[in-house]
Amino acid sequence: MVSGDEMKKKLIVKRKHRYQEVRDILFDGFADVMKTNDGIKICYTEENKEACVDVEVKADKDQLELKRQAETKSHMLFVLNEKTQGVLSTPYGDISIELFTHRYIFKEQIITLEYDIYNDDSCIGGYRIIWSIKEA
Repeated sequence: MVSGDEMKKKLIVKRKHRYQEVRDILFDGFADVMKTNDGIKICYTEENKEACVDVEVKADKDQLELKRQAETKSHMLFVLNEKTQGVLSTPYGDISIELFTHRYIFKEQIITLEYDIYNDDSCIGGYRIIWSIKEA
């Protein structure tokens, strides 16, 4: 795939809560995948009982940027072993959150992200998300 070329690929997105035994599949279908100069961009729509959520993932060897858009929008940046900032935009205003990335692995067909969410220096949750990309 040449940089800028967009292709449909099979994508499975799995999420596991880091502190509870809660697992779910966020997406299982076809996504638009585009190679960038130094990484990959993935776009897909998660459909669940609450809403349809448009998701954009930009990943390279150093960081992952995650944007989710529905009634509530989120924009989060993840860098291995660093605290970063995220923003949740709601109809009632923006909420800043702090993120700490414990694990980030970027490979051509799999991306693994493990992180905690903080509010006022207190961990309020954490997740592991795995994006598995296969040829369509």
